[in-house]
Amino acid sequence: MLGKYTGKILDIVVKQAEVITFDGLDIPHPHAIDLQKGAEKILENNGKMFAIGCKPFTEGMFDTITTDSAQNGAWPHKKGEANHPLLVYAEWEGEKNDSFWISEVKRVLDVLSRNIRNSLPVYSNTALAEHTRVEDVYRDNLERLKSIRDTVDPTRVMSLAGGFKIPA
Repeated sequence: MLGKYTGKILDIVVKQAEVITFDGLDIPHPHAIDLQKGAEKILENNGKMFAIGCKPFTEGMFDTITTDSAQNGAWPHKKGEANHPLLVYAEWEGEKNDSFWISEVKRVLDVLSRNIRNSLPVYSNTALAEHTRVEDVYRDNLERLKSIRDTVDPTRVMSLAGGFKIPA
């Protein structure tokens, strides 16, 4: 999540999209991209789509919430702080291509993480589990969620489901 999109962040996004498509190919200049060669790299790995999506929201999107943590839920929101998702999405076919595409998504996430530092929460619906700590998702609400889990799910039935597991 981002507090706002900057020129630097958008430049990094464009560069990462170019690397996915054109890295290792004989491209003479970034503004003279050979789309056929880029498409061939994606197709060699049975890729259908690769996208890095910037989703700006209005700055006042959380202005009507209260400071009551129960209303804020597991994922904390703050008045006056918009959270803008930056989504990395790959679509491909064939199990033999899994390692290529998953490693590409992780590489892009690593580059973005090194260049984007902020205190905003990680939204679990758009996070790659292998790349995200549960503490980064639930943050200050983690202890409260543990207590709720211990009360309503003492036998840990929900720990059998997917998603970010609340640790013991």
